Amino acid sequence: MKAEDFYKEGQKKLENEDYQGAIELFDRALSIKADYFEVYKSRGNLYLFLGNLNQAIEDFNRAIEIQPNDSLIYQNRGIAHLKLKNNLQGMEDLDRAVNLNPTDPKIYNLVGFLRIMGGDARGGLEDLNRSIQLDPEYAEAYNNRAAAYMQLGNTDRAIIDCDRAIEINPGYIKAYNNRGSLFVLSGDLQRAKSDFNRVIDLDPLNAEAHYSLGQTFLFLKEYSNALEKLNRAIELDPNHKEAYHDRGKLRTLQKDFLGARSDLDRVIELDPTNTEAYQNRIQVRVKLKDASGVIEDYRQLLKIEPQLFGEDPKNAEQIIQSLQPVSDGDPISYFTRGLFYVALEDFSKAFADFNKAIDLQPNEALFYAGRAIANTALSEYQKVIEDCDRVIPKYPDNFTIYKLRAVARYKLKQYRAALEDWGEVVKLNPDDIEIYKNRLTCNSEIGNIRAAIEDLSQILRLEPNNLEAYDDRVNAYIHLKEFQKAIVDCNSALLLNPNNAKMYLYRGAAYLELRNYREAIGNFDRAIYIDPDLIEAYYNRGRSYIYLQEPNKAIKNFTKVIEKNNADLTLLAYKDRGVLRYEQKDLQGALADFNKVIELKPDCLEIYKNKAQIYCDLGQLEEALVVFDRILELDPNDINSYENRSKIRQFQGDLKGAIGDLDRIITIDSKNIKAYCKRAKIYLDAGDFQKAWEDCNSVIEIESNDAAAYYLRGLVYSKSGNLTEAIADFDRTISLNPNVIDAYYERGRSYLNLQEIQKAIEDFTKVIEIDSNLAAGYENRGIAYLVLGNYSKAIEDLKEALKIDSNSVDAYRYLGVTYLSLGDLEAAIENCTQAIKIEPQNGESYQIRGFANILTEDYQQAIEDFNFAIKINANYLNHQPYYGRGLAHSKLKNYRSAIEDFNKAIELNPNYSDAYFHRAAVCVSLEDKSKAIEDYQKAASLYQQEGNTAKHQEVLDILAKLEADD
Repeated sequence: MKAEDFYKEGQKKLENEDYQGAIELFDRALSIKADYFEVYKSRGNLYLFLGNLNQAIEDFNRAIEIQPNDSLIYQNRGIAHLKLKNNLQGMEDLDRAVNLNPTDPKIYNLVGFLRIMGGDARGGLEDLNRSIQLDPEYAEAYNNRAAAYMQLGNTDRAIIDCDRAIEINPGYIKAYNNRGSLFVLSGDLQRAKSDFNRVIDLDPLNAEAHYSLGQTFLFLKEYSNALEKLNRAIELDPNHKEAYHDRGKLRTLQKDFLGARSDLDRVIELDPTNTEAYQNRIQVRVKLKDASGVIEDYRQLLKIEPQLFGEDPKNAEQIIQSLQPVSDGDPISYFTRGLFYVALEDFSKAFADFNKAIDLQPNEALFYAGRAIANTALSEYQKVIEDCDRVIPKYPDNFTIYKLRAVARYKLKQYRAALEDWGEVVKLNPDDIEIYKNRLTCNSEIGNIRAAIEDLSQILRLEPNNLEAYDDRVNAYIHLKEFQKAIVDCNSALLLNPNNAKMYLYRGAAYLELRNYREAIGNFDRAIYIDPDLIEAYYNRGRSYIYLQEPNKAIKNFTKVIEKNNADLTLLAYKDRGVLRYEQKDLQGALADFNKVIELKPDCLEIYKNKAQIYCDLGQLEEALVVFDRILELDPNDINSYENRSKIRQFQGDLKGAIGDLDRIITIDSKNIKAYCKRAKIYLDAGDFQKAWEDCNSVIEIESNDAAAYYLRGLVYSKSGNLTEAIADFDRTISLNPNVIDAYYERGRSYLNLQEIQKAIEDFTKVIEIDSNLAAGYENRGIAYLVLGNYSKAIEDLKEALKIDSNSVDAYRYLGVTYLSLGDLEAAIENCTQAIKIEPQNGESYQIRGFANILTEDYQQAIEDFNFAIKINANYLNHQPYYGRGLAHSKLKNYRSAIEDFNKAIELNPNYSDAYFHRAAVCVSLEDKSKAIEDYQKAASLYQQEGNTAKHQEVLDILAKLEADD
């Protein structure tokens, strides 16, 4: 779809009042066409309509960048600024709108009206004059100009403008209402009545007209008519506080004090800071002898208007004395004055008066009740309980006393006792919402969530529109993981207020816990749309995207949280973003986030572990060690960190340190099989077979069927030369776990070393069956076939090994040996040469090639090969290259060099029959007959011991000839 298509679909959504759908489509249009003026204009107007003023301004700004001469954009941006109290910017925009379209009377009318609303009546007057000049028949402009004149105190001119508006539009209700109000101000009440009646004729349901007419009747002292119209106004608008107030005053005049109090109660409910209503209600309560009500109203007045009694405190004393003069011998007068001091919040004086009343009449329980009120305010909670204990036996049905004691017990953290008192209060007065609110606080304090939910349910029974109660109950349900109930409450709250961002947040959180991630995201989107600063919504939306495996979107949300710098969520956002970046292989980004977490919370163990893992992944092992040190400072018993630090130390060659870490693990957990096995491997690699064996035995003692331990002990036996024991452990390993491929492999090698070739072949075949891509299986089976003399199978397996691993030095070398055995010297040399290319420091490859070169009579090359073999293996003395080089030298008639090499070979292997044989031949060439005979005799003896009959007979024949020559 094109951008234009999304725009058109968005307009349709707008027409159908699907505002969120419209915004989403406008967003899509802009993602395709970033400079789409009409979209910015439409979306800005929609944001303005929805009250998202900052977003509206952003869109209007962008629209102006694209098309800077559209007056309507400036006009609407100006309105948005004015609503945000950015009055200077707002008026600048409106002036710009006027300048761009100086002949449009509607713009002047709007600007004039807004100036009047902002208190600039004179500026508004000028704009409205201009509007009327441009359109002399513009009724709304006359009506608005009347408002300007009214604000300037020019009632006559205002009436003239209303007359003109009505002349142009005889059905103009606003103009009649305004003119009627102007007639009231000017004292022309009959004409005012006429105008208000005209409005009612035009709009019988116009509550304001009925109220204004009722007020006019009140001024005319036509009380029955006034009452009728005020009743009708209230019927049409149950929240019309002015109508209630005037009806309350009218009922006072008619001495209907109960009705008057009811009306004034309603006014105060609608407008809790209306001081006139409190003052009028005080008069009514005095008439009704409602002393406690009078006290409460005075208390509220003092809160709203602290200077009610003037700056001189004596004024308050005078008023109290006039309301309730005190007689020294009258406890009631002290008690009453104490109540007035309570209203004034002068609790010390109230306490003194209550004490005086008790002194005069110590058996009157109500006096103790008064003192309990004062003691509550003075935070003397134990004394409150004592006073209430005196009152309750005489007034067991007085719920106020239970309330006082409940509060005192709560303050003293006697929560269970406080709840008992609240229970009594509920029995006595089950419809007092404040009781449930107080009991809720107590239940919340002790974590009694179920009871708290019951209190919230009672609050909602009494106040079905109490959004705060829904808020608390939703949180309680979420805490109890009753997410469906939380969703039901969110739905109810959103019916009361569809723009409650927190309810969308809570509903999203519930859906998130229910794994309904798309629904969760939809709710978080709505929460953010209503309140772009609701950080919890961004964070939870990020979590939802994690579960949906959309990491980039999750990261954007966590970044938003971090930008907002919310103290509670910033740390979590860095943590979660770091984890996501790690998963995306952005190791540096993850490291930066984890460092931020540690900066905010230096003892965050989990993040140190993540950070250590990153350093390991980056190969920065020294840095990783530092982090592991810090982890172990925070938690000296963290086995995983010891294990990881041990790995690094082992890799770095610090075997002592590695073993030390494993020692620590075993100290913490003496049955940690994994640690014993790792330590055994280190000891094994270091050649300490005894300790490796002991660790393997420790594992077997802990778990007698641990296949890995038997396998490891088999390696220990194998490397220490105890092949029979090794095979027994490999057998045990395989019996416990037939799929341990390494056990077959190592057992095969042990059999190979014991010359039990067929068994070795069987094991290597099993290795290949388990993993046909393991080059070592083919390679070792090839060696076994070589030992058996089955050269074709040896070549087949060794070549198969090279298909899997083309860089296998052993495969090339043993191919060289095989071809050498077959007499294919060219192939032998070729394969040894390939082995040398891959691993130039492999002495055995030079050695084999050296023997092949001897057979090709390239003696000089053979000598060079044996030289390399001897040099490379300088620390591992092998008789074979000396023997081979001796042969080459003898062929070149370098007899002295040959003798030296044969001597060295015999020194390294005193039973080396071939070396004696060939040294004897060189001695013959050097005419050292006695030495030759000695070596032949030694060779004959060794051949006989070896069972080499042919060579033994050959030597005997040579000896016979030498002796015959004598």
